Amino acid sequence: MHYPTHSTAMLIGLTGERLTEVACIGWGDGDPILRDNAWRNPFWNATALSRPTGVNAFRVAVYWKGAMGARTCPVVRRQDEPFLPHPNGVGPVIRRTSGQTEKDSGGFVRQLARFENTKQPKWWNTDMLPAGLHHDSYHDGSHTFLTHEFITALIENRRPRHRCL
Repeated sequence: MHYPTHSTAMLIGLTGERLTEVACIGWGDGDPILRDNAWRNPFWNATALSRPTGVNAFRVAVYWKGAMGARTCPVVRRQDEPFLPHPNGVGPVIRRTSGQTEKDSGGFVRQLARFENTKQPKWWNTDMLPAGLHHDSYHDGSHTFLTHEFITALIENRRPRHRCL
């Protein structure tokens, strides 16, 4: 998996856990750009399942080629109210059970979902950052926060607070 720390840092930062075991599979199409690259990585796309130190399980998918687009974004799934940042381009939603059920093709009864649109604040455009950093950046504005914390830690002669740094 190419650069997995970039994809796992948000999960580690959110939970405070560390990864202890990982299984990963990848897909590549033999494209010449994948041959002899600096990372010796023959895959465009990869999916990993990791065992962390706590009770969670982490699944990370990094897809650079295909209809799913080259994007890294967190999806936090809980049994009761998972948050999905951008499913199918409709904006942030919370998925809840609808109270209705259906039978799947195997005859198993499952809960039908309903999606509630929700507002996701543009945290980078708040007083949480100095005015000079009020601009969108990669990964939904997270880079301005990482930059601010890194520079502040240097000025204050301390380690950065974020576990992913």
